[in-house]
Amino acid sequence: MILPSKHIRFSESIIGFSGYILSQLVSSAYSVDEIWDICQNKKYGQVCFINQSYDNLVKALDLLYLMGLIELNEEGKIITV
Repeated sequence: MILPSKHIRFSESIIGFSGYILSQLVSSAYSVDEIWDICQNKKYGQVCFINQSYDNLVKALDLLYLMGLIELNEEGKIITV
């Protein structure tokens, strides 16, 4: 499920979800709850291309952190590097 394959679309993969999250983090710093709201289309009115679980959100954030693309600021919010 991390990588797309014959039976898993790119939008269902963790790599695709990570890319979507990274594109949303460019403009501002967000908490994990705010990112979850963006992906659930509750607060910001933006559309996530597939419904993902909270577990996949955590995995995607872990992947982005391990790749050195995001980090936490002094306020505990997630920012891009």
